[in-house]
Amino acid sequence: MQGPDDRTIPWRHWDEATLDFIQEKGQAVFLFVATSDAAAAPHLNAVLQAMPGNAKLCRLLREHFTPLLVDTDAAMPEYLAWIDAGSAFQLGVLSPVGLTPIATIDPTHRSVDEVVDVTVEVLERLAGIW
Repeated sequence: MQGPDDRTIPWRHWDEATLDFIQEKGQAVFLFVATSDAAAAPHLNAVLQAMPGNAKLCRLLREHFTPLLVDTDAAMPEYLAWIDAGSAFQLGVLSPVGLTPIATIDPTHRSVDEVVDVTVEVLERLAGIW
């Protein structure tokens, strides 16, 4: 039986407390870069809205990763811009040490359901590493 929090994602935002949390937990980071770019925003928003509907994805994010939601309408953190987050990729897994990208997920040529399914596959493969 699922509890009330089984379909929630504990999104964090880029700030010192989150960076400290990442260091403390030592978990890989699942990065989702949201944008208001007219071409990308509708699809990315649909993906973001669909994610809580997948219980396996929610469980993986709660138990094995630090979910990080960054909005490019706010100031894009300099480090994330430097690694091309939001340009080269919108969804990715970053190492907890140095926040180096270790996997990216291209949402542009997949349906919303396919993006969620591929995200689950990637996270399942990486969950046991940290």
